[in-house]
Amino acid sequence: MEKEFNGQKRTHFYLPLPDGGRLSAVLFTPLKDGKEPDRPLPLILSYTAYECLHYETDEDGQKRIVQRVDFDIDTLTDYGYLVAVVQIRGCGASFGVRKVVVSRREAADGAFVVDYLAEQPYCDGNVMTAGMSYNGQSQLCILSMKPRHLKGAYIGKTDLNRYDGWVRNGIPRAFGSRPDVDWGETPQEHEAAIERVADKTVPVDDDPEGILLRQAIREHLDNGSQVTAQRDLNWRDSVSADCEGTYWQTLSASTYLKEINDSGAVVYLDGGVLDVFRRDTILLYHNLTLKKKLIIGPWDHIRPKWNPEPRFEILRFADHILKNVENGILEEKPITLRVMEYNFQDHRYWGENTGYYRREDIWPLHEGKRTVFCLDSHEKAGVIGYKAYSLHRSCPQDSELPYRASYGVTSGVETDDLLKDGQDGACGKGLNFLSDVFSSDEEYIGHPFARVTFYVEDGGNVPGPLDADIFISLSDFDPQSGEAFQFCSGWMRSSLRRPKGTPTYNFLGLPWHDCKMGDNEYLKVGEKYQLDMDMLPVFYRMRKGHRLMATLTCSMNRTYYHGWAYYETHRDCVPPKLRLRIGGEDGCRLILPNIYDSASENCENKRSSD
Repeated sequence: MEKEFNGQKRTHFYLPLPDGGRLSAVLFTPLKDGKEPDRPLPLILSYTAYECLHYETDEDGQKRIVQRVDFDIDTLTDYGYLVAVVQIRGCGASFGVRKVVVSRREAADGAFVVDYLAEQPYCDGNVMTAGMSYNGQSQLCILSMKPRHLKGAYIGKTDLNRYDGWVRNGIPRAFGSRPDVDWGETPQEHEAAIERVADKTVPVDDDPEGILLRQAIREHLDNGSQVTAQRDLNWRDSVSADCEGTYWQTLSASTYLKEINDSGAVVYLDGGVLDVFRRDTILLYHNLTLKKKLIIGPWDHIRPKWNPEPRFEILRFADHILKNVENGILEEKPITLRVMEYNFQDHRYWGENTGYYRREDIWPLHEGKRTVFCLDSHEKAGVIGYKAYSLHRSCPQDSELPYRASYGVTSGVETDDLLKDGQDGACGKGLNFLSDVFSSDEEYIGHPFARVTFYVEDGGNVPGPLDADIFISLSDFDPQSGEAFQFCSGWMRSSLRRPKGTPTYNFLGLPWHDCKMGDNEYLKVGEKYQLDMDMLPVFYRMRKGHRLMATLTCSMNRTYYHGWAYYETHRDCVPPKLRLRIGGEDGCRLILPNIYDSASENCENKRSSD
């Protein structure tokens, strides 16, 4: 992977659509000593809802253009690639209206963009796409339309089924609002919002005064609201007028799996050991029948990606599928996993002393070893600075543990150390359980399960049907530093606890919940309920001398938990009081897997600190 070029030219223009629409497009062309290539080159496309270029004001009050591209793929021009970033209609400097995310209109536009760019004189006809999150989902849209010139896609950290990715087990996520804009209600508020957006948005090169830019932004006033949909469309069969049908089905890539698999492209999936969509990445891998590859790296959703940087995997991938370089990338075992451990001394989970990679042929979800930890009502005092109970490897005596649910927990499922959030965090408002000190290292790889059995003692005073959301977080507690690191979480709405229906795609034998309108089985005071939930996949090594910490709450930051709306205006409201069932066959417990434990001799492990 030697560099061929040493500079780049950036061109910002409008890409014309067949229906007369115009999309903001930024093309990065490699330069060699200031000169453009003397031959057409392959192209890597990011098809995005977000700004590639935007204005920021420096400390001297001067506006400057900031360039930001997914995975830093704009730097790949040095290696002989054109890179294009095209914004979907209804966003940034693009014209048009965006009623819903990842629509069929958006898919058709994206496929046209691929073929349009491939047929320009600067491109050799070979195109691949790359991006993560929304920009991963937009690639699935493009694949479903089967454009002629698309050779491959590097798809990072996104969902296969939008409902299962965003309303997991009935609880909607309260994030992912970009690029929604609050346009206001009155004409004056509209004008102010247009100017506010225009002040941050870079116009195309031929529109230095931003006249076309403001025309485009004015069309965005008719955009739909992504936040409103995710908050209010709580059921799998919820209907939205904005997409003329069942919202989650229409917008889910799983609906178009046949078309995606018929596209003929090669797909490289990119997931993270701490990414909120890591279950979705694994499901996507198993639902694709085309040529594919998967890496789960030491990454979360937002923070910088290292060890390796995804752009270098993208470069290896592009070299092979766009330039026919025989670098062995598709001859390797198809699954690469990072088994991580948290470095409490350096406070990081990538780099030296943070785990190792292993390469596998399969993800044998239902095989290997399972370790059971049972929740106990016996107090374990003076260990973490909060009230805590025991977590046993053997079944404790029958008992009950009362818990008055708490709303307004400030911790989130992406919080690193739940202990640092104080009395309003998960450890302060929830129930904490601590294992004994580990006598040896233990690895957990696979899909953990949690069983939470409880009685409703009283229903509190929140209006409406009685319900409770259950959140479970798993953390690695280091007694030496007194710190913890959250490496897994799971959650479920109690009224949607019952497995029901038939999966609409390959769900790997995990518990399936239809979560349709009318499926809620609300709670009753005095009754007993059992929730069996699959948690987010784990790839984690616990060190000897550490403790496993489990934290149970009924609310979590950045989710629309049951009771959230009422709590926002009635902070003194009283949530339900539960009594957890301890001991016995139906007692509360955690089941942690190592799906490769019984097949270690058949796997290729690369233990390294890099």
